Amino acid sequence: MFIPEANTGGGAAGNALTCLLQFNGIGFSPFGIDGFGGFGRGGRGAQGTNNAPPPPDSFAQTYAILDYLAPVILDNQGKGTIAFLHETTNTNAEPEVLKLGDYTLNITYGASASGFGGRGGRGGGFGGFGGFGGGSTATNASPARLVINSGLGAYVFVGGPMSVTFTPNTPGIGSVVLGSFDEAMQRDGLWIPGRRLNGDETDHNRRWQSMRSFGIYRYTVFRRD
Repeated sequence: MFIPEANTGGGAAGNALTCLLQFNGIGFSPFGIDGFGGFGRGGRGAQGTNNAPPPPDSFAQTYAILDYLAPVILDNQGKGTIAFLHETTNTNAEPEVLKLGDYTLNITYGASASGFGGRGGRGGGFGGFGGFGGGSTATNASPARLVINSGLGAYVFVGGPMSVTFTPNTPGIGSVVLGSFDEAMQRDGLWIPGRRLNGDETDHNRRWQSMRSFGIYRYTVFRRD
């Protein structure tokens, strides 16, 4: 699918996600994006006359997410390995069960959602998403809520706050173990790699880390006899 011209307002961000992720789109072209929000027309910013761009909105944030995840999205288009999650910011949303790849994902939503499994069943990431001494640096204005099974036991999540545990789809001996947990963070409108939590931070891979605010997160899991 290719959308040669699309509206930039309203549900444009959601339409872009639907085109590129659900219908394996090769392009989504918003009309007049250089003047969206008043910036770029007459050399004036939306908030005044100082050429300052308007504050980030859902469309800009969605494009930033798509740009950051472009390699993994392109690798997974058409393979049935990309799934949308609940489009909600309701912290009391019902849990979601999703079969994707070799595992069934049990997703719990809400700011109080914590990790499960291992000793203590605790979640969290030592200061939350971003984690560099000040918590979240992103908002959840984007409608992007999705998960990509990017490889064997590898999953990329966009969304939050939420937590997830993994149940194998095939019978066998051995528990599911957290291999790694990575955060991304937003800085100056760009998504960049953040922390990798391991060792004591994950109780030596026995404590699941929760996605404590809106962001991009990568899990790798495996079964250990």
